[in-house]
Amino acid sequence: MFRSYKLGEIFGVEVKVHGTLLAVLAFLLLTTLFSQGLSSAAGTMILAALVLLSVTLHELGHIGAAALFGIGTTGLTLYPIGGIARLTREARTSLEELVVALAGPAVNVILAAFGALGMVLTQTGFTGILGIFVTVNIVMAIFNLIPAYPMDGGRVFRGVLWNWFGKRKATLWAARGGQIFAALFALVGLALGHLSLLIIGVFIYFQASAEYQRAQHMQVAPGRVTIERIGTTQGHPQVGSIYSQMNQEGYQDRYDDPNRGRIVIVKTPFGFQKWEM
Repeated sequence: MFRSYKLGEIFGVEVKVHGTLLAVLAFLLLTTLFSQGLSSAAGTMILAALVLLSVTLHELGHIGAAALFGIGTTGLTLYPIGGIARLTREARTSLEELVVALAGPAVNVILAAFGALGMVLTQTGFTGILGIFVTVNIVMAIFNLIPAYPMDGGRVFRGVLWNWFGKRKATLWAARGGQIFAALFALVGLALGHLSLLIIGVFIYFQASAEYQRAQHMQVAPGRVTIERIGTTQGHPQVGSIYSQMNQEGYQDRYDDPNRGRIVIVKTPFGFQKWEM
């Protein structure tokens, strides 16, 4: 029913806005215009513009951090619940997961700091545009760090668990946490009559549930035995059974050593990282 419309490109990343977001903005504009007048409607649109700007820059933070690890981006789409950057692959190490996840909230903190500096220089309070900008970014940074996978905080939680328990178990626990927080969001949204929080809760629950199901099948029966050159520090070919993964990524980095179990060796900007599972 709704499609996405291209807004333009930022640093080579195609930015689109989904039709549902345009419908929500139109609804807010018309209801505010008829109930409170032109000035209030203009204020609502300014607030919406500040939120969308902050969301876009937040997602560009993720995209920029992902690029450090060679992860590409196919585009960015703005929805009523926020922005979604479409990365070409998932993180392969806990370091990648943590850096990419924290980059978005870090951008919001930096934006809030610049806004606060502007408030000091212009001697304005939180009721002005700069004050609203600061408030929006502080709220975004805090809210996104809630450990509700697939939100940024949930991904940070997964990244922390990754080193100790491996990606599969870390994903299962993070996704389960996402389901719990999603239910809380939905209940609070119902209790307070906050429709947006209810929608966010429902969205997170389905995303977390899908990730939980995917993680359960992350290790399936081994496929064909092959000899493949893996990026080890010695550079020698390794023999192993390639595992087929549901997310269709990282085939060349995962193999089984008959004596040591599953090993992942990944080349990153920080050198080779080796994980035994």
